[in-house]
Amino acid sequence: MGITPASGYAISSVVFTATSEGYATALKNSVWTNATAAVDGTIVTVTPTDGTTAIGAVIGGTCGFTSVKVYYVAGATTVPVTITAAEYATFVSSQKVDFEGTGITAYTITISGDNAVLKPIKKVAAGTPVVVYKAGADGTAIDVPITSEDADAVGVNALKISDGITATKDNDVFLLAKPAGEAVGFYKWNGDKSLSAGKVYLQVPPSTAREFLGISIEGEATGITDVRGKMADVRYFNLNGQKVQNPGKGLYIVNGKKVVKN
Repeated sequence: MGITPASGYAISSVVFTATSEGYATALKNSVWTNATAAVDGTIVTVTPTDGTTAIGAVIGGTCGFTSVKVYYVAGATTVPVTITAAEYATFVSSQKVDFEGTGITAYTITISGDNAVLKPIKKVAAGTPVVVYKAGADGTAIDVPITSEDADAVGVNALKISDGITATKDNDVFLLAKPAGEAVGFYKWNGDKSLSAGKVYLQVPPSTAREFLGISIEGEATGITDVRGKMADVRYFNLNGQKVQNPGKGLYIVNGKKVVKN
C-alpha cells in the first residue's frame, strides 16, 4: 500500500478507521516506509517523516478498515539547486523538476572513450541523477520548479546514486571535481572522498589506467576546448592512460584523441 502526495502539496497525516481494534493494531504494527503510526481504539494515525515524498506500508496480516482520510498542507513548489564557481555540480531530487527557464542546464551522461558525454534534459524525474551547469555560478541557490508534467525520457545514464555500500574504491567510480589548478571533470575515486548514501557518481567500464574523464556535449564538436568554447586546461596522457605532468615531444592522448607534440 502506498500514498503519494499531490504536486505542490505535502501529506500532513493519514487517518484510517479500522473495522476492529485488532485490525487497527495490525495496521499500526505494519512496516511503514517514511512514516510512523499510532493507534487509538479503531483509529490509526500515520505521520510522514517527509510529507513531500510517498509513504508506504507492508501489512503483515489481515486488516480491514472502513475509511481512509489523507490530509494535505501546501508544500514546496520548488527545489533549491546550488552550483559553485566551478559551474558544474551533480544533483538528484526527490521531486520531479523542470529546469527550463532557470538558467541551469541539466544533463545525463554516456561514456565515449576518455570523455563523459553530456546529454541535455529539461524535465527530470524524481530519483534521476544528473549533472547541472550554470555559467557564472557563484554558489547561490537557485529555485527549480517542481512539475507535474511528464518527465523527459532517459536512456543510458552512467550517473549512479551511491547506497553507501556497493560503491568501493575497487570499482571504476569517478567523482565530479575541480582540483586546484586542474580542469573540471570526473576524477577516479581512490577512497579519499565520501561516498555516503545519496552521493552521485559516474560508473565507467573497467579501465585501471583511466584516471580522468573530460566533459563534452552530445552532438557538439570536441577538442581542446570546454563546453563554453573557452580554452580549457590541456591534460596530456600517455598511451597507457597515465597523466604526464611535463610532456615532451611524442604521442599523447588529449581529450580522448591522439595528439603529436613536436
